[in-house]
Amino acid sequence: MFNTLRFYAASQFSALGTPFAITALEKRDDQNRRMEFHLMLFRSGTSPVHKARRYGYYPIPSSVISDEAIYEDGLRIAQAELDAIVLEERQKSGPDTIPYGFRYDLRTCPPGVILLALIRCKALDQVRAIRDSTHSQELQSFLPTFEAMRDWSISETNIG
Repeated sequence: MFNTLRFYAASQFSALGTPFAITALEKRDDQNRRMEFHLMLFRSGTSPVHKARRYGYYPIPSSVISDEAIYEDGLRIAQAELDAIVLEERQKSGPDTIPYGFRYDLRTCPPGVILLALIRCKALDQVRAIRDSTHSQELQSFLPTFEAMRDWSISETNIG
């Protein structure tokens, strides 16, 4: 379905929220590629954290560094950003709230998981920021438009 995008999520941790990441690879040709990542941490009651970065790989042929290695590089960098957020929050909140051994582990997930998180969290500003900043046509196509998304919601009802 998506040729240049990879999607990642980790389990929710109540003290910090739920992280999601998207990596996108843009290929101009075999030797000129760019990768960008968007890391989002959705927290209850606060604005989501959104970190993004773009890297260029010039002129490194895919026979030397594969596209898959570049995706792995993007995941590694997004994971490091997430680890830095955990460390910062642990310093603020203390190890009783965020234990020293705690670490998120981003894993591949279906694209729908990311869309559900964006809708559930009403992350309209993040969607707009990603759409405005990305160079990836496929990522722009993946994300819903602000106009469509503002009317979407997921409701919760207790049963039993």
